[in-house]
Amino acid sequence: MKKSPKVIVSILCIILFLAVGFIVKQPAQVPGVKVEMTEVLPNGQSKVIPPLMSANGEDLLWILEKQTLLEGLIADKIAADRDKVRIHLAAEPSGDAAEILSCAVTLAVEQELKEETLDAIPDLIVEEVAEAGTQQAILRKEDITIMNNKGEVLYPGAERLLP
Repeated sequence: MKKSPKVIVSILCIILFLAVGFIVKQPAQVPGVKVEMTEVLPNGQSKVIPPLMSANGEDLLWILEKQTLLEGLIADKIAADRDKVRIHLAAEPSGDAAEILSCAVTLAVEQELKEETLDAIPDLIVEEVAEAGTQQAILRKEDITIMNNKGEVLYPGAERLLP
């Protein structure tokens, strides 16, 4: 049985079409990359250093939400408008399993604040951050600085705790 050249070419075209369709639908083989930082210990062993907290989008979202919440709480504490309070939380690598947060607060208020009010603000911030269960984050009073809108430091954080 001899098949005509048109039939043979048609069959080859169908096979070629199916083969190309199968190849195109295959998922691309993308190599995976994993970045890891290690610290060499004095005894020669190496220890994996965990990544920074802010590298994760979920943690960044948590920080932004916490900043907004704290701005409202502090504004209520000092009886000022919410737009008169600005907070910036940032993660600092600590070398341990937990991240250490630092906090800068700017208060755009004209009236003088009482000493006990200024002392209560860091307590409020530390309590709120600790209450939230922050993916291994720590905020200490010495890592909080409070300034007014003129750049004058009202609560110096670590300097206040020094003898």
